[in-house]
Formats: sequence, C-alpha cells, structure tokens
Amino acid sequence: MSAWPGGVLDRAADTASYTCRSSRNLAGPPVNSTTQFAVEYEPENITVTPKVVSVVENEIPARVVCSAKGFPKPSYSWRRVSASKSRAKAGGGVLSASSALHLPAAARALAGLYACEAYNRHGAVNTTVLLDVMYAPECGIKQTEIDGHQVLVCSAHANPAEVSFTWKLKNDNDSLTDESIWQSGAQSFLRLSAAVDAHRTYLCFANNSVGVSRACERDVVGTKVWWRDPQKLILLGCAALAVLLVAVVLCIIIICICRRMRAKSKCPPTNGIDNAANGALGVDGPGLYENLPFHGLQQPPNKERFAKSDTYIY
Repeated sequence: MSAWPGGVLDRAADTASYTCRSSRNLAGPPVNSTTQFAVEYEPENITVTPKVVSVVENEIPARVVCSAKGFPKPSYSWRRVSASKSRAKAGGGVLSASSALHLPAAARALAGLYACEAYNRHGAVNTTVLLDVMYAPECGIKQTEIDGHQVLVCSAHANPAEVSFTWKLKNDNDSLTDESIWQSGAQSFLRLSAAVDAHRTYLCFANNSVGVSRACERDVVGTKVWWRDPQKLILLGCAALAVLLVAVVLCIIIICICRRMRAKSKCPPTNGIDNAANGALGVDGPGLYENLPFHGLQQPPNKERFAKSDTYIY
C-alpha cells in the first residue's frame, strides 16, 4: 500500500488491469500474466425514482427503482417503514429483493413510507419513498349551535385535503334561500333560517381533485312560530280557558264574601234589649225566650217582683 499516493487506493484510477511480464532468458521468451484489480467499497449515493408516488385509490402505483454505487455490486431489499410485527413475522418484512418495488392496487392502508436498502459485504445504505394514496372526500353532517343560531356543520376527510363544498335540499321543489354558508378548512357551515318551518333534508357534497363525495344527509325539523303550530294554539287556548275559569271562581267567592259582610253590617245587635226578635219590648217589658224546636218563641216565666209597700212597721 505504500506504493500508492497517500497509502490510499483511488476507486477510479486504481481500478484497472494489471500485467506482470518477465524478461527473456536462455530457457525461452518472456511470459506475462494479466489480472483485473478493483477497489471495493460500501454502497453510496443511493437514490429512488420517483421520490413520491402519488396514486388514486384502487389504482396500480408506478414502479419505483432504487439504485446505488458500490463494489461489489449492491443487493437491494424493500421494506415498509411502519410494518406491523405480525406482518414482519409473516414475510420477514421484505416486500421486494430487487432494486424495483412493485405494489398492488393502492388502498389507503398502504399509504406511507417504504425503505430501500442497498448493501454489500462492506456495508449498507438506505433511503425512503413516499406512497401517497389519494381518494375522494367522505363527509358527515352534525347540527350544533353557534352564537345562538342553529348551524349545520359538514366535515370532510379527503386526500388531497383541499376541498370545496356544495349544499342542496333533497326536495327538488325546494331551494336554499337566505341561509348563510361559509367554509373553514375542511368544514362547511350552514346557518339554518328561522323563517323555515317545514321539515327539510339537507345534502352536503365535498369535492377535491380526485372526485366528489357521496351525498351526506341531515334531516332538520322546522321550528314553527307559535301561531302556526296547531298544538301550541290548543295548549295556549286551554291555558287561557283555565285562567278564565279560575278568575270567574275567584270573582264569585269575592262577591259572596262581600254580600255576607254587607248583610252583617245592616243587622242590629242581638243583646236582648232592643232586638226585634224580643218583640221590641224595651227595657221594662218582659223578654221573650226561645224554646225551640217545640214551642217557638214564648214569654219568659214571671219573675217575682216585690212591690213597694206603704206599710211601715214600728
């Protein structure tokens, strides 16, 4: 090795054919021998083409080719970066043992990073490729309240995530009027109109570069104003009638109480002195007493009275 500059082999300059030639002697002409000499090194400059594979769901992805420099010539293996343990046990985690990666029809579960490893007896190097599985949006609608208003929220899940939305009514004879609609990211908002009192089915469609989603539906029961709702009118009428009946009963009770109080205020006192029931006899008249229920009003028994006498005893 001391014969090489710096004691290091040069991969390009020192990889060549070397010939050893002898000189002529008495036994015969010169002889020579040629050998091929190459500098071995571990793989380097690994690349994959393309770096990102974009494919629509259920379509066949493009072939990915991995290449690297090295001597001896590198061998290759492909693995999925996030391969599960069960999958690794089943197939050793190796998807391909060549420089090319061929994948089946792309499902969403196949999306992710795939690693290519180039290796020889001196070492190994690896790089990754991204499989991007694109699909049309999937949406769903929920109803919520925002700033005191009932709002329908249509959320989409898609790849690419850049989506647009369209709102419709399921009834072809009906159309959106003064509903306010706005979008934020992968969500679209529709504020329900308070003027609508009928049952409606709202449809939301999400669209991206792959396609349009299936219609997602939401049934909304209209909020009728009270004078248009027969049930509320009946309840209101019953409540008014009940209040009226209570008021009438209270009035009757108050009138009866007032009449009794007025009648009591007009009757004389019943103290037996000037009561008409005692015959208006006055103070000196004998009073009447009541012996009911058998005899009615009668004169009280005569009380013994002692008259003044002019007889004097001496």
